[in-house]
Amino acid sequence: MSTLATGTMFEYEQPCCTAPSWRLILRHFEHLRMVNYLLSRRQAKRAEHEAVG
Repeated sequence: MSTLATGTMFEYEQPCCTAPSWRLILRHFEHLRMVNYLLSRRQAKRAEHEAVG
C-alpha cells in the first residue's frame, strides 16, 4: 500500500519537477541574452573610444 502511494506521489510530482526546469532554461537564455547585450555594448564603447582616440 505504501509503495503504491509513493509511486503515485512520484508520478504526481513529475510535472512539478519539469516545470521549474523550463523556467530555469528560460532564465538561462535571458541571462545569456543580457550577457550578449552587455558584451556588444562594451565592444561598441571600445570601438567608439578607438575611433575617438
